[in-house]
Amino acid sequence: MLFRSGFPAEIVAADRETIASLATATGLTAEKVAGKRSALVQSVGGSPRYCVEGSTPTTSSGLVLWAGSIIEVDGLEMTRFKAIDYVGTATLEVVYKSEGGE
Repeated sequence: MLFRSGFPAEIVAADRETIASLATATGLTAEKVAGKRSALVQSVGGSPRYCVEGSTPTTSSGLVLWAGSIIEVDGLEMTRFKAIDYVGTATLEVVYKSEGGE
């Protein structure tokens, strides 16, 4: 938890994006990740495989993000996150969070 002047800093939704194609391993948009604390990632319409440790997922390796599920990735995981279609054709809905005002 962040503290500023003895009070916790507020973490708020700061940006969003839709990643419509996961035909090849795709990461979060670097410009959206810059300066953010974390990202909520939801799979819609399909179940992709993903990795957050820097490797590239394939249709047979990586963790499965089942359709409708939400994960939170933060810090370095956001820059290392990649996903690829596994079951169906997935779209990722992403909400980026950052530190709010004073």
